[in-house]
Amino acid sequence: MSRINLITAPDRLYNSNISILLINPSEAVKADFNKAILNLDKEINLYLYETAQSNDYNWLITVSNTVDHIVLDISNSNKEFWLLGYILSLPQIHYLSSINETPYHLLNNNRIYDFSALVEKLNQKD
Repeated sequence: MSRINLITAPDRLYNSNISILLINPSEAVKADFNKAILNLDKEINLYLYETAQSNDYNWLITVSNTVDHIVLDISNSNKEFWLLGYILSLPQIHYLSSINETPYHLLNNNRIYDFSALVEKLNQKD
């Protein structure tokens, strides 16, 4: 079972744990993430950014550039359209979207539909 350190703005944690940033996850995405990592035997630093709770963009950009993996819920990020392009340009990004009309795939091909691929990557890191 995973040990998870939940970190929100303005805090940061400096250790060797795998780090994941969830950006604007819906309640369903949070539940899916929790279910996916339930049997993962790793220590994880889970950074959580939610627009409703924070607008600390400096923290978000800094953390985005330091974590191992980012999961962006585009469908739930209706206030940060100006920031989406930057975040989608980062190599460690995985994004979820129910918006098929917008061609996010032109900026990034790392669209995920569930967390199975991410969990596979996390299991490979040692």
